[in-house]
Amino acid sequence: MELPGQRDGGRCRLRRGGFSSRAAAVQAQRYWRGEDVDPDLSLVTVGQWLDIWLATRHAIRPATQRIYTQLVRDYVKPGLGNVALTELTIGRVQAMFTSLLRANATRVRPLSATTLQRIREVLRAALNGAIRRG
Repeated sequence: MELPGQRDGGRCRLRRGGFSSRAAAVQAQRYWRGEDVDPDLSLVTVGQWLDIWLATRHAIRPATQRIYTQLVRDYVKPGLGNVALTELTIGRVQAMFTSLLRANATRVRPLSATTLQRIREVLRAALNGAIRRG
């Protein structure tokens, strides 16, 4: 969009940004570059990170929050809660899912494929948040 009224008769462009102020834009830029990461985040365990991640989920419905909390409490934390976030490997995640599947044989009500998929989705979302935080 062009605005009239330049002194020298040239063009004057109206520029719009997605942030309310320059400080907000700089803060968002620092976040995405990873410059605002706490240095102690490398000492966090998977269980501690999941608690932090769950506490920061504000844009989800209360029922979804309850499901996420239950899946983390009942399935993810017992399998991976004591592992340091920096030492988490694909093998450890696979071992957790293998132990969940083996426990299915002894359960009165086995876990469904949908529940296993939801566990994977919650863990994936939480770990993607950790990656974004550095």
